[in-house]
Amino acid sequence: MIERTIRTHIKPSPDELAFCFCNVSSEEQAMFFNEVARIVENWDRPFPFQLEALRQEKCLTREGREVMRLIGDYGYEGGI
Repeated sequence: MIERTIRTHIKPSPDELAFCFCNVSSEEQAMFFNEVARIVENWDRPFPFQLEALRQEKCLTREGREVMRLIGDYGYEGGI
């Protein structure tokens, strides 16, 4: 028998990441944000620097900006 180990490197596209996020449970979505928080703790700059860069991206649509706003609004303990 011949055995082979094959390694691949797959970088999901933005639409694949969005699809995955939108198709998991609210618990898994919460775990996603917890993981983002853990990762950015080790960045050289605070996370708001990245949010500002994202906000200034020319490809960010009005709809995308609205989703960001809603996430921010609902991120407060009391919701909107």
